[in-house]
Amino acid sequence: MAGINFASEEDRERYEEIVRMTNASRQQINDELEAIFMNKKAQVVNSSITAELQKILKKYEGNKKKPAVALSANKATLATRNVAYQYVPDNFNFIFEAPNTAKIMPKVLNTWNGYYFGEPSAMATQELENQLEKMTRRYKDSFGIEEFQRLTQMSGQETISVVGRVCIDDRDEKNDIYLEDISSSVALDLKALPEYVLFNGQIIIAKGTCDSFVFSAEQIGTEINLEWIDRKSSEWAYNEPPVIVAVAAGPFTDPDNLEYLPLQRFIDTIANNVNSLILIGPLVDAEHRIIKCQQINSQFLNVENGTYEDLFNALSNYINSRFKEVIIVPSIREMTHFYPLPQPPYDGMSASNPCTLKIKDVTIGIVPYDLWKEVISSSTYKSRSMINKIEVASHQILHQLSYLPVYPSDLPVEYAHYSKFQLDNPPHIILTSSSMALQTFREGGTICVNIQNLLKSPGQVTYCLINIASPMVNQERIAVKIVKDSFQ
Repeated sequence: MAGINFASEEDRERYEEIVRMTNASRQQINDELEAIFMNKKAQVVNSSITAELQKILKKYEGNKKKPAVALSANKATLATRNVAYQYVPDNFNFIFEAPNTAKIMPKVLNTWNGYYFGEPSAMATQELENQLEKMTRRYKDSFGIEEFQRLTQMSGQETISVVGRVCIDDRDEKNDIYLEDISSSVALDLKALPEYVLFNGQIIIAKGTCDSFVFSAEQIGTEINLEWIDRKSSEWAYNEPPVIVAVAAGPFTDPDNLEYLPLQRFIDTIANNVNSLILIGPLVDAEHRIIKCQQINSQFLNVENGTYEDLFNALSNYINSRFKEVIIVPSIREMTHFYPLPQPPYDGMSASNPCTLKIKDVTIGIVPYDLWKEVISSSTYKSRSMINKIEVASHQILHQLSYLPVYPSDLPVEYAHYSKFQLDNPPHIILTSSSMALQTFREGGTICVNIQNLLKSPGQVTYCLINIASPMVNQERIAVKIVKDSFQ
């Protein structure tokens, strides 16, 4: 307010304090002061402001802002707990509260930051070729083959073995299939095979003859020898109790406000009962109705007419104030983190999208996009009987050693960073977010879990609990439950 002078430094400090603590903006208070003095037709001078300032600020003192933890402090009472689905081995003692509440920060195995946008196309080509060469080495080791031929080597009637990337031309109903390696692309004739399941971008080994740019396959292989990282007892103290990990996926607020009540209830429920917490974005959901309208107001987070960044920062501060040992994984729906896949970590946070975490001696792969749908929707198959597409897709994903084996993908992907999707070993757990009827099951040495949104059902919060037992326990050591909590 131009022209206002305060009679004392005490008045100035009181004015600033009330502006900070009330829902009234500085402009509202200034406008009221100005209106009073204009009606009096008085010159605003040092001696005339004190009494009016006292009256106006006293009026606003009754409308103080609530502190950021006020809603969370009023905890809802847990009414019911249901288990939607689970993977719990026989004789596994699954617990909902950690016996030892010491917090454990998950170790991120593949954190990185990279540049984006405008890179030469040659970089993307090189990344795809590197993946092809890596899988070629794995097929050599798995099948005991010293060398593969190139597709350009016409064999006539001689049988050769090649490794290539599957390309399905779905521009018409023919769904013509091609096989590509670093040097060439040829049509893939699969008529001699009684059954197969292939998807776009899948790297396979094929045995057959190649003539006139058509490869006639007699056999194809899609499996490699998988090795899971050994779990070491050295990561555990003697007789150490199990570790409990909670995982929740956004959006974290109701569709009609930005008060984040579901997230508050979730954190209130698990804060003192788990050892590690993993949150999967978005924190500020680009698809949220209010976010789209750019009306960024949250009483809970003390954000008034703010920016997306204001909301994100306030929410991050709240989460870290309640649970410091937390990993937050980005989402392609994050309003303040507009990157294609693979996404770098949020500023000041430690996990990319996708990422692999390690808790004790267990590795957890986090894939916050619909990987299963990508693989299944781009697949073509021939079978003599009904197939379980989800199980087949799971098997193929692991044997491609990739968090995004589909090429090209319908997702926004920066292929110059394609190597960030690749794995040396499959993780012990894969957490994904899929619209498919994917529940919790085991594929080889990996447990696959579909993480549902926290606010999957009205009045409930849905999240995942992972129990990791000590290697001293003579049983399978990992169990998973998808939990639905209702509140009064």
